[in-house]
Amino acid sequence: MIGKGDIHILSDMPLQSFIELSEGISMVENINGVPCSRKCYIPRGTWRIPTETEVKILQGKEDEFNHAKSIGIFKIPDNLLFELEQKNPFKNVKSGEDLNNEMQKPDVNNLISKIHQFVIDKICDDLDEFWFLGIAISPNSLNTISMNMETKEFVGLHIDSWDMKLLDERLHARNRITINIGGDYRYFLCINKSMQQIANEVLINKSSKSIQREDIRSINDAFLSGNYNYSVLRLKMLPGTFYIAPTENIIHDASTLGTKYFDLNATYLGHFSHKTNKNGV
Repeated sequence: MIGKGDIHILSDMPLQSFIELSEGISMVENINGVPCSRKCYIPRGTWRIPTETEVKILQGKEDEFNHAKSIGIFKIPDNLLFELEQKNPFKNVKSGEDLNNEMQKPDVNNLISKIHQFVIDKICDDLDEFWFLGIAISPNSLNTISMNMETKEFVGLHIDSWDMKLLDERLHARNRITINIGGDYRYFLCINKSMQQIANEVLINKSSKSIQREDIRSINDAFLSGNYNYSVLRLKMLPGTFYIAPTENIIHDASTLGTKYFDLNATYLGHFSHKTNKNGV
């Protein structure tokens, strides 16, 4: 089940065509067979399509894209999508070396440059804080994929902190675009509540009186551990699909569960909003 969260989803596609809900949340001792040294949480149980009532809770209004509280799911323009599907250059990439070899090809490099320019021209609101994080590679069939690169542990459901802002200042943090440029689908996982809403709910509980509002990790853990029956959203992203999401302000992760090919995505930080018509044009 989900509650009335302040995070809403906008898309040119019907929400029920790409969103599923988990039965709830589990605390686990390992993720993808790798032990966790701290509390880790992942979606629990089977997945289901949202009800009409749940769709109404999740559906955002087209003209009300909010950098801190809106998630957009869209496709790159038709011409770029066609080129990506025809070339499918990253279908068999499994390493940084494989990626570098593909990027040496002029037509592949040109395609990525055009996708990059699309983000700048059509979606980016402020070039001063625009940052291309690069192309990430993840193995297929992972429950969740985000990893602490220092400890080599999967982190599970979490909040990003690229901008290192305090909890209420995260309303002004940069949001994120991730474009699926691989040869398979991937999933974006998230909770439909902002960190401000979650903090308000956690801190009103007497058992959480020792938690400070700026202790984001403790608030994250308190919400997830106290809401085992709360549904995680799973948004299916086909090749050529991208999300715009406030990853500094929502609990989230990604998944490649059930996929055949390695996951490849191009990711950007900045101030982004939905400024496109149907199909990203």
